[in-house]
Amino acid sequence: MNKILLSGALCCGIGAAAQYTVTGRITDELTSSPLQHVVVGIQNTGTVTTTDINGTFELTSAEKNATLVFSRSDFEQKIIAVKLPLTQSLELTLTGKIAEVEGVVLTTGYQKLPKERATGSFSTVSNQMLGKQVSVNILERLPTAANGIVLNKGLKEGPGQIMVRGLSTIKGPTSPLIVLDNFPYEGDFNTINPNIVESITVLKDAAASSIWGARAANGVIVITTKTGKFNQPLSLDFNTSLTLSDKPDLSKLPVMNTSDFIDVETVLFGKGYYNSAINSTQRPVISPVVNLLNKAKIGTITQEEATAQINTLRTVDVRDQYLKYMYRPMENRQYALNISG
Repeated sequence: MNKILLSGALCCGIGAAAQYTVTGRITDELTSSPLQHVVVGIQNTGTVTTTDINGTFELTSAEKNATLVFSRSDFEQKIIAVKLPLTQSLELTLTGKIAEVEGVVLTTGYQKLPKERATGSFSTVSNQMLGKQVSVNILERLPTAANGIVLNKGLKEGPGQIMVRGLSTIKGPTSPLIVLDNFPYEGDFNTINPNIVESITVLKDAAASSIWGARAANGVIVITTKTGKFNQPLSLDFNTSLTLSDKPDLSKLPVMNTSDFIDVETVLFGKGYYNSAINSTQRPVISPVVNLLNKAKIGTITQEEATAQINTLRTVDVRDQYLKYMYRPMENRQYALNISG
């Protein structure tokens, strides 16, 4: 039961309507701690204030019979009627809202089960969780949204690029079974549009074998796409994402710099390593440094001229040329529009 202590002060002036001051303090019913940011208003008047850090508030009213409304997003709203003027300050409590936990539904490809009835190890990915990723394909979104998924970036695109629970065999197939809308999917995983996926369930252990047999040896990824429903009102979903990335840092590549490579070519030239290529009638391509060393050897140019031109080549770094002429900052824009009904 709420304890209400009433107080008020009558303020009146010559030729003006009476103004009544209402003060009070609001606490949590469960913890008895003061509640801040509670919206306190007088119904149908537009008079509104909020509680401070101590849970107290103060407002004025010109009405003798006032209806006070107390509300905060995480607490149940309370409405009380008071008769002004009051003799004491209001002392009241608010009850916290009880949030209903949404049940997790597991989709096996044959049936939908609540979490409590499901056996084995599994993880679920909702459409909202999948939509928080900004990758252009579902293959890159899934490992960051579901645990137990491993993406082998060292492999080219193919069925073995994604694994459940890691490597399960050395020479055998490692790809999991993909079930799309209750049917095994044999196509390219990257062709599935992530924006039309409603939910994903990953079956990880031997319990999946009782459903899909030997094909579930490497795990099962069950994908359910968005579909229209009977008597469902028309809905429109639009989302967009922008991904920006700078040029790669090629300086971190473990490669020999230009000056050291020229030193190696100079040593090899002195030992006759390039003689067969220089004297070949097929005229194979030789590097500019080897060409300059050969011209200095046969007397076409002086040794000083060759050294000067080679020193100029020492300042050239192919990584800088790649960054200047080949690479550019990445800007990826993705748009998706879904209409269902």
